[in-house]
Amino acid sequence: MRYHGTDIDGVSLEPEKLEIRGTSLTELIGGIDFIGSIPFTLTGERAAPEALAKLDAALAGWLGGIAAEHPGYRLAALAAETGAGMAQAVTAGLMGFDKAAAKQAFAGLDFLPAEAAEGLAVTASVPALLAAWRRHKPDSKLAKDWQPPQQGGFVDRALASVADAPPPSPAARIFFDDALVTWIGGFGYVPPSIMIPRISIGTGVPVHHALAAGFGAAGPMHIGACEQATGMIMAALAMPQGSPEQRIKLVIDAVLAKGMRIGGFGHPLFLEDPRPPRLRQRAAELGLAHPALELFEAACALMLAEHKLKPNVDFATGTAFAMAGIRDPGAAAGIAMMGRTIGMLAHIVERRARPPFGVTSATARKYLDMVPKGWL
Repeated sequence: MRYHGTDIDGVSLEPEKLEIRGTSLTELIGGIDFIGSIPFTLTGERAAPEALAKLDAALAGWLGGIAAEHPGYRLAALAAETGAGMAQAVTAGLMGFDKAAAKQAFAGLDFLPAEAAEGLAVTASVPALLAAWRRHKPDSKLAKDWQPPQQGGFVDRALASVADAPPPSPAARIFFDDALVTWIGGFGYVPPSIMIPRISIGTGVPVHHALAAGFGAAGPMHIGACEQATGMIMAALAMPQGSPEQRIKLVIDAVLAKGMRIGGFGHPLFLEDPRPPRLRQRAAELGLAHPALELFEAACALMLAEHKLKPNVDFATGTAFAMAGIRDPGAAAGIAMMGRTIGMLAHIVERRARPPFGVTSATARKYLDMVPKGWL
């Protein structure tokens, strides 16, 4: 596999495959947890258990310090009150960022790049900003007086911040962690949520600003499909009767009747996204059984039979998030973006070491006519 313009990750079509630091993403899913994926994505090395414990404690501690009076929380809440969407509210919250505090909180992680501190604080902030958005949306029925979770590691606290119910089993919690790993990267700089932070950091903005730009790239055609997929699963789960096949068909037919696309199926590059089959395999390895998983299988069979489409990462991870107790579709998309911040950060670190606009003036002038006119 040849990575294009980056040493971090890349995609191939023959065979259809995603790689991060020379390792297939499907091998990482179930082979590494979310905390372990952070140093691996940033450096290409697996960190020792004691180093991972230190990283986990730093992330959990940062999230635990973002209460309702925190500037970032207040900014996200104010944005939510105006009717802002998830990505807009998180972006607003990230503008209440304290770089000095981040450097102090994540000091001593010498197995990571120096620039990582500011980025890791962004990752750890996302669950709290999602909590603010959920509680201050105009239609919210949640209590406003939120306090961050203080028990467990970072992934447990992140899930508790956005879920409406605890995972029904330890296996469902592990499956949630697996789903986070699917989002860390694998496509190089092609995804908008990676490309935009790379472009932004090249202009000299702070790391948290470039990461916020990545959230600004989350729209209905990118990340939004995870929101729609989770919403479809939740709508089918809420139906009082009917088989999984009947319920998911009613939901899909209702979406199609509105002239909308079915989020979570098909892919702009792959004939078959390799991530959903691996997540299905993980569910079997973990011995998982859940109504959402039955709906996932029914949806896959229906979409293949009627539309010749296979699931992509959005429908697979939307199912995993629903199984973990996340019932708000926007929160599901936001937690997927939290996973993506790791890939964003790795690309920001790599990109910042290059010339401001990516190449020297002489190179830009030489190759300008070779840029495809329809590329951007």
